[in-house]
Amino acid sequence: MTWMLSPAVMRDLVPSTLQVAQALALIPVVGGFTAIGAVLRSIGNDSRTMPEADLLVGWSVVASFLVVVGGLTGIPFTVLAIIVAVAALAAGAVLWRRKQPLLAPGAGRILILLVPLLLVTLSMQPSENDDFAQWLPNLRYLLWTDHFPGVGLPPSDSVFPAYPYVTAFVGYFVSRLAGGIADTTGNRFNMLLLASLGLALISLVRPNQRVGWRAAALGLAFATLLSPTFVPKLVLSNYADCATAVALAFTAMLAARCLEGERPVGIGLIIQLAAAATILILIKQANLVFLLLLGAGALVLAPRRIGPLLLAAAAAGLVALAWRVRVAEIGGGEQHPMAFAQWHWALMGQTLHSIGLVVVNKGGYFGLALILAGVAGRALSRGVVPAERLAVLFAVTVIGFSGFLLWVYLAVYTDYESSSAASFWRYHTELGGFELAAAAAWLSGLKMRPSARLTAAFGILAIGLVVAVPVAAVPVLRFDWHPVKNFVRSLTPDLTALLPPGSRVMMVDPEGSGFMDNFLKWNLGVRYHPAPGISAFASPASVALLLANPAVPYAFVLSSSPAVAQALGFPPKERAASLLARGPDGWTTLATWPFTGFERAAQFKY
Repeated sequence: MTWMLSPAVMRDLVPSTLQVAQALALIPVVGGFTAIGAVLRSIGNDSRTMPEADLLVGWSVVASFLVVVGGLTGIPFTVLAIIVAVAALAAGAVLWRRKQPLLAPGAGRILILLVPLLLVTLSMQPSENDDFAQWLPNLRYLLWTDHFPGVGLPPSDSVFPAYPYVTAFVGYFVSRLAGGIADTTGNRFNMLLLASLGLALISLVRPNQRVGWRAAALGLAFATLLSPTFVPKLVLSNYADCATAVALAFTAMLAARCLEGERPVGIGLIIQLAAAATILILIKQANLVFLLLLGAGALVLAPRRIGPLLLAAAAAGLVALAWRVRVAEIGGGEQHPMAFAQWHWALMGQTLHSIGLVVVNKGGYFGLALILAGVAGRALSRGVVPAERLAVLFAVTVIGFSGFLLWVYLAVYTDYESSSAASFWRYHTELGGFELAAAAAWLSGLKMRPSARLTAAFGILAIGLVVAVPVAAVPVLRFDWHPVKNFVRSLTPDLTALLPPGSRVMMVDPEGSGFMDNFLKWNLGVRYHPAPGISAFASPASVALLLANPAVPYAFVLSSSPAVAQALGFPPKERAASLLARGPDGWTTLATWPFTGFERAAQFKY
């Protein structure tokens, strides 16, 4: 572990003042969400509500308010943020007067155990493609204009300006409190969501029991490091997959509680379910499919008990409808299916082959999914007991969702994305929390009682795991450390000094996947207008057309090719990045920067 002693590593682990401020600013934001959720849970005094869902419920209520009021009225977000702050303070006062704790039992312990993971990722910088394509540009737009995109407002530089903004709301609040754009708030919020999921897993296995240190460590470990769907690049980023996974898991757990027994469902549980369902479909455009599949599972389980689910779905649908009104004003910025004649039927064989490879390579998740499907089938054939409800809901959802993804590859994605079953594994990680909850509930029903000595040993091992592994796994967790990304990021001050504000600049990286195009756009900021870039997907003819476009006066060259050299009229300097300017006689070199820490830009693989 000599890397741990490296001065460079230790230096990179130290967060900046702004990063510390962002981490501290997240505390009152999360506390406010939790207080709102806790107050709403207490309505109706329903014993089946879940204290572990308070954070998710409070976030959902705030997000719904911002979507409906901000989307339909155009009131500035600063004003709405003040209203939210007042509501959070009022909720906190209600809890204090009632002497009701803010946190669920065991939450304090699980948060302390989460500290090592939070610390080693505190100094992270945004580094993933979709961060720069839409999630962070959408956040920056809210901060820049104080409104959603729309008529009469500046155009957004997001690839998908109509993607939902509910994850950006968290960053918005933190940014306003910290005094700078909170570009990595998403990863810390994701970890807190996973901590709440860990608490819920404990309650499934050990209902109504005290959550000690060992139980808290086991819950946190299975929600994070031991989860078959814990992918650092998805969790420790602004991506919406982790939030979707937690929202789906809680929606399923709450729905299962509504389906049990003959006792009427209390208003507190209905509020929690409605909030969970609402945030689920607001996080991502396609998440409505999850809610529909849960409804189908509920019909299989208990068709006469779905009234509360219909109420929750109706509430979620009204908020989603308000967002669709705003999307219509934005005028695009989402993915849409192709005409039927353009579907990729000829690629179906390749798509299925690619899916099969993923299933084999991710045997932990898909193996457990197969077991749970078997549990569900057996339960439906002989009668479902309470511990098997989540398994049935999961089986219906995972089978239906796999079919939905197959349709996406046929009707929505490009040829390459279809044949390679792009992101099939990534999208399935969104069912990871649901799978863990279903497995935990099923195992609890088996009535297995390991010895006290064995339980203690596993608990102590889990404590060591959640404390030591984040430190030992820094090279894996800190995927933002890459010499090519670090190099391009370090050139931002030089580039902004050389480029006039408002200028258009093209990223030229014919050895790359297109990642650097979004990366450059984000780092340059809204004062610049990047033009369509050149990646490995650009043909020689398109390279020539792009570099001949007189409306693009600057080009940043990170890698080259014969087609690029021919279009420029000269080969760019090797093992260096160059900023080129278009003049009357063609392209000229304004500045070059030798590579540091790598030989070729193609060493970065995305």
